[in-house]
Amino acid sequence: MAFTISKTVPCVKSYPALLGAAVKCPEETLQVTYAVVSLVSLSGNQGVAEYTVTPEGFDHSGSGVLEFEYSGTGNPFEEAEAALKATLE
Repeated sequence: MAFTISKTVPCVKSYPALLGAAVKCPEETLQVTYAVVSLVSLSGNQGVAEYTVTPEGFDHSGSGVLEFEYSGTGNPFEEAEAALKATLE
């Protein structure tokens, strides 16, 4: 389960060979895929899900955790994904 959105983000280029020196660059609009990858906890109507963030063409993904309300009857992964999508709108 995953979804992709277009997101405009600030840009900072980092140069590891220069001991992490960085420089600001113009904002970029990227296609970013979000995917709920695991349930950290599910208790009653409260859940915590882990998700990945993968910009198109990038070498590394980011990750995050999201608390969400669970109905108790549906697919918790789908409900976590819907909650994640709602936070990004």
